[in-house]
Amino acid sequence: MQITSVLKKLEKFFTDQHSIGFAQLQDGISLVEIEERIAPFNLSFPPEVFELFKWKNGIKESSDETIVDSLLFPWGIMESMDRLVDVYKSFTSEGYFSKEYFPLFTSGGGDYILVNCNKDDDFYRYVYWHSLALYGTELDARYDSLSTLLQCILECFEAGAYYFEGGALEIEEDLADSILEKYQIPEV
Repeated sequence: MQITSVLKKLEKFFTDQHSIGFAQLQDGISLVEIEERIAPFNLSFPPEVFELFKWKNGIKESSDETIVDSLLFPWGIMESMDRLVDVYKSFTSEGYFSKEYFPLFTSGGGDYILVNCNKDDDFYRYVYWHSLALYGTELDARYDSLSTLLQCILECFEAGAYYFEGGALEIEEDLADSILEKYQIPEV
C-alpha cells in the first residue's frame, strides 16, 4: 500500500503545528541510495519503507533537540538511514533482534519500531515494538504494516489525540487509546 498521501497529510499537521522534530528532518534519499545502504544485509524492504525514506531521511545528526522535541508521534523519532543501519548492525550482532527486522523509528531511549523485511515470512511487513527494558529480546507485534501504523497516527492527529504544543508532541491518552485499538494487532 502506498503511503505518500498519508505522509503528505501528516506533513501538513507537522508544519501547521510547528513540530520541532519535523523541522529537523533531512530531505529524502533516492531509491538507489536506500538500496546501496541495505545491500550488504539481504533485506527486502516493503515498498512503503522505500517511500518513507524517499520522503525524509531522518533527523540531522547534529540536531541538539531534546527527545521530547524530536518526537513526531509516541516512539516516533525518525533517525537517518545511515544511523539506522548502524543500529541494525549493532543490535543484530548483539542478538537483540534477528536480522530480518530493520529499525524505522526510535523512542530516543533505546527502544525501536522495527519492520519485518523477510519476504518468505508470513509476517513480512509487520511492525514491532522492541524494548530491551520492557520486553527483553522479545518483539511486540503492533501493526500489520507501516501503512497501518501511519494511518493510525494520522487518525490520532485528525481527532486531536496527538498535537504539537510549542512544537513538542502532546497526547490525549484516552482518545489516542481508542484509536490505537482499531489499528493495532490484538494481543493473544
